[in-house]
Amino acid sequence: MSAKPPPSPHLQRERHRLISTTFQYDTSKGTLGALTAVGTDGKVWTATYTPRPDTESADNTIRVNLSGVLDAQGNAGTGSVSSGNFSIDTKRPEVTVTISDERLSAGETATVTFTFRESVTGFDTEDIQYDTSKGTLGALTAVGTDGKVWTASYTPRPDTESADNTIRVNLAGVLDAQGNAGTGSVSSGNFSIDTKRPEVTVTISDERLSAGETATVTFTFRESVTGFGTEDIQYDTSKGTLGALTAVGTDGKVWTATYTPARHRERRQHHPREPRRRAGRAGQRRNGQRQQRQLQHRHQAPRGHGDDQRRAPERWRNRHRHLHLQRERHRLWHRGHPVRHQQRHAGRSDGGRHRNFSIGKVWTAPPTRPVATSRAPTTPSA
Repeated sequence: MSAKPPPSPHLQRERHRLISTTFQYDTSKGTLGALTAVGTDGKVWTATYTPRPDTESADNTIRVNLSGVLDAQGNAGTGSVSSGNFSIDTKRPEVTVTISDERLSAGETATVTFTFRESVTGFDTEDIQYDTSKGTLGALTAVGTDGKVWTASYTPRPDTESADNTIRVNLAGVLDAQGNAGTGSVSSGNFSIDTKRPEVTVTISDERLSAGETATVTFTFRESVTGFGTEDIQYDTSKGTLGALTAVGTDGKVWTATYTPARHRERRQHHPREPRRRAGRAGQRRNGQRQQRQLQHRHQAPRGHGDDQRRAPERWRNRHRHLHLQRERHRLWHRGHPVRHQQRHAGRSDGGRHRNFSIGKVWTAPPTRPVATSRAPTTPSA
C-alpha cells in the first residue's frame, strides 16, 4: 500500500480557515489543535484541546458556527452548535503560611497556620522545613473537614536569640483533588526569637571606700530592658545606701547609681586591757611580798588557847567571827527561824567551838570573859 500523500497547501489553508471561523471557544483558557478527518467520508473530524497552565475555570464550551460549513450539494449551514460544559483546573496546590506571633520570647509559643487554595492530600510535617535547632513544630491539626486549613504549634528553644526565622512548605509532595502536584516551596513571613533571659554586669568605680567617699555603681545589661528599679537591687542597707538609678543613653541597657557607705561601720579589733604593772623591780618585789603575806594569813590556822591565841592579829579574829555569823544567818533564814534570836547565841551555841569556813577546819576559840556589871543594892522589901 502506497503512503497517503500530504494535504495540499490549499487544503491546509482551508482547514485553518474553518477552525478559526467555525469553532468558537475561549482561547485564553486553552488551544485547539488541527482538525483530523476520521475516515474518508468527510463526516467525522477530531482536534486536540490543550488547556493553558495555571488555569482554573468551571464553565467552558466549544461551539461550531455552521454558516461556513457546506455539504456535498453546496448547502451552507445556519446557526451554531455548542459542546457540553467542561471544567479546567491546571492550577497547582498553593499555600499561605502565617504565624500568630512574630516576636517570640521565653515561655511563649506561636500557632502556625497553613491555608491551601483548595483541598489537598498528602500534606504532613515532612513537607515543612525550618531550623530545628531554634524551635520545634508540633503535630498538624486539620481545621474543618475540607482539607484546606491546617495548624501546628511552634515552640522556640530556650536560651536562643535569632532575628531571621521562617517556616517553609515543600509543595512537591502535596496533591489537589484533580491530582495536580505542587511545585516549589512557599515560606512564611520572618519572625524573631529571643528566649535568652536578661543578663547584667555590675561594676563599682571604687573597691576601697573610706569616710566621706562615694562610688558609682554601673549596671550593664546585654540588651534593652524594662521594669528595672532600685527594688530589684539587693545589698546590706546597714552598711550603705544606693541612690536613684539614672539611665545612660536611650537604649535602656546601661544604668548607674551612687553608693554612699554608712559612717562608723569599721569595727576595731578588741584587745583585752592588760593589768597595770608597777615600773621597776622594787615595785614588783613589794607586790610579791604583799601577796605572800596575804596567803600566809589566809591559810594559817590558829595556834591554840590563851596567850598564843590572844597574840593573833585582831583583824584575823574579827574576820572569822564575821564569816561565821554570816553563814549562820543564811542557814537559819532558810529554816524559817528568826535571825535576831539566833544571833545572840551564835557565838556560844557550840560550846565555844567555831568553824573556819574559809579552809574547812575546826578550831577552838578562847572563852569570852564575862563583863563585870555594877548592880544597885537591892533593898529588902518591907
